[in-house]
Amino acid sequence: MILDGQQRTTTAYHMFYGVGDFRFYFDYKEFFSRMKSVEPSEVVDIVESKMDDWLVVKEARKAVTNQIDQFSEGLLPLESFKFRLFRLA
Repeated sequence: MILDGQQRTTTAYHMFYGVGDFRFYFDYKEFFSRMKSVEPSEVVDIVESKMDDWLVVKEARKAVTNQIDQFSEGLLPLESFKFRLFRLA
């Protein structure tokens, strides 16, 4: 699938602000379990090629909203990054 500029902007807004029909999470348990067997020189290539493996998308009505449940499942909501990513001042 190819997204144009407006679609990419809208998708990023939905991901980092937790709006729309879906919620997005970083699966850090999966990420760290795969990184254990990776050589340091391979990290960038692995991260770029396997990014979809660590992105979890759930319907908003089935989203994991409780922080304890998020932690137990190894999920970090991408909306938790919005302050750091978009606050430039």
